[in-house]
Amino acid sequence: MTRAAHLLIILIAAGVLAFPRLGTAAESPDGPVSVQESAFQVSSVTLDGTKLFQVRGVQAFSAEERASGIGARIEKLARDHSVRSDAIMTVEEEFATEIVAGDRVIMSVRDADARTEGITRQELAKIYVKKIREAVERYRQDRTPREIGVGVLWSSIATIILLVSLLLVRTLFRKVQNGIIEVRLADKIASIRIQSFVIVKAEQIKALLIGTMRTVRLVIILMLFYIYFHLVLSFFPWTRSLSNELLDFLLVPLTTMGIGILKHAPNLIFLAVLAFVTNYLFKLMRMFFEGLESGAITFPGFYPEWARPTFRIAGFLLVAFMAVVAFPYIPGSDSPAFKGVSIFLGVILSLGSSSVISNVLAGLTMTYRRAFRVGDRVKIG
Repeated sequence: MTRAAHLLIILIAAGVLAFPRLGTAAESPDGPVSVQESAFQVSSVTLDGTKLFQVRGVQAFSAEERASGIGARIEKLARDHSVRSDAIMTVEEEFATEIVAGDRVIMSVRDADARTEGITRQELAKIYVKKIREAVERYRQDRTPREIGVGVLWSSIATIILLVSLLLVRTLFRKVQNGIIEVRLADKIASIRIQSFVIVKAEQIKALLIGTMRTVRLVIILMLFYIYFHLVLSFFPWTRSLSNELLDFLLVPLTTMGIGILKHAPNLIFLAVLAFVTNYLFKLMRMFFEGLESGAITFPGFYPEWARPTFRIAGFLLVAFMAVVAFPYIPGSDSPAFKGVSIFLGVILSLGSSSVISNVLAGLTMTYRRAFRVGDRVKIG
């Protein structure tokens, strides 16, 4: 044989030996199969709101469906008092370890389930059996008349504590408001001013203190109610899952609002500053036109009776201008729903305000033409 023939035979032999290795690598746990298995999601098997263990999804069932089915079978078994908890055991099959109770199959533990835990499926099945037995015994124990009576007793005690706590909170904050803010601090609270210009009045500071105190009282009352419902619901097995999810019901909206506030924090800060500036510009305008109306400030050709209507027009224009400036910074202003509502309200105001606008213009015309003055006698009809 020539050297080229020898070389061809060696290449063919190497290829034949390489193909089985490639096939073995594709079927090994470290190949694509393990990547596919790791892509499955996991879900918790629960009983009475208590998490027992987690299972992974399989091709036939998602993780949620598999966990829900196992939990339903465990609950059905726990209701059947004819089946002892120690009857729950493992049975070895060729490709899985079955967890059974008599002739009932609770679940199957496969090698893929144990691979993520780093143990054999037999060891994992024994762990699951122990947890299922404990859960079944606890399920039955929690529904005995004695445990239900204890739950009712603790609920009554919690109700009494709640009522006493609410009474104490009411008494304490009433003493703080009437005894400290209304009496002791009333004379010490002074207006914040620059020379003769009052920035914040003493009544406003007092109202701020009272409002802060009421907010703190409301927060404390809500916390007391949350603790009360959390405890009372946890005393009974039928509502224990709701007790565990009660915090989620409270935190999910708060988390959503918190994320929204952080997301729109620059816009909200801008709107707060704009509202603050608009408020004090409005107050300055009011003081200026009150001076015009009283005669403390005079302009040639501007009559005192024009001060009030001019102030209203200027205030309306100021608010309208600030609303135009603020509109792009309002959270959700770029959404189609917000724009649709704005257009709808604009159409309604346009259709319904024609007579109002004509009357306003007529009144302003009469005012600025000085057709009538205060003290004139008029005869109608």
